[in-house]
Amino acid sequence: MQKSDFDKMNLLFNFYSPGKARFYPSTYNVFKREITKIIAILDSKELLALDVGCNSGQYSLLLESMGITCIGLDFSTNALKKAKLAKLQVIRASATALPFKEECFSLTVCLELLFHLTDNMLNMALDETKRVLKRNGWFLSDVKNSLNPFLIISYKINANQGCPLKARNLFKTMKKLRSIGYHRCQAFVIPYPFVIPNFLKAIAPKILITASLSKNHQGTIYKTNTAYTKNTRNK
Repeated sequence: MQKSDFDKMNLLFNFYSPGKARFYPSTYNVFKREITKIIAILDSKELLALDVGCNSGQYSLLLESMGITCIGLDFSTNALKKAKLAKLQVIRASATALPFKEECFSLTVCLELLFHLTDNMLNMALDETKRVLKRNGWFLSDVKNSLNPFLIISYKINANQGCPLKARNLFKTMKKLRSIGYHRCQAFVIPYPFVIPNFLKAIAPKILITASLSKNHQGTIYKTNTAYTKNTRNK
């Protein structure tokens, strides 16, 4: 039987990092579909992406396979060690203080990250990912939707077990993105744990949000002086 695109990418990632973090097939399929659309909109042969909270690098690897130069960023040393096995460009830093100059990325990606952040940390991370994004660049992130009752119950169980996670209101999250300068904000259901039609996204547990940064966005208050250079490549 012929292997799917997802299976091939999983095999490639597991070749570099056997037994480590794998793709979530539902997130992978929706993410790749929307990235393909964005590549066509940007219409550029040289795209630079930042994968914030890259973990062991599975989505950085996917972006690289699509012809996008990607920098993976994570605060976990162990996660970055795994990412280096896949020969990815990675850097250790916090999502709330990105060590890059303003407007140097065409894409910023935050997958499986934001639900780990407090509200204050989320605001800082959104500010930072916006700061390093080029005008008309794109931001992609998943949201664990607090409007889904089953998700809230599971998160309360996790919190009681010492692993607090933060679900957020889908519509308030999109409103927040618009308030800081994003437009063309769209939400797409990630079919987890089962297929849910997109018109029911208001109550879906897991959502992918895409948004483009307006040309007229205002600057941010969190600034760093370190520019992206080839020296960030980890060999």
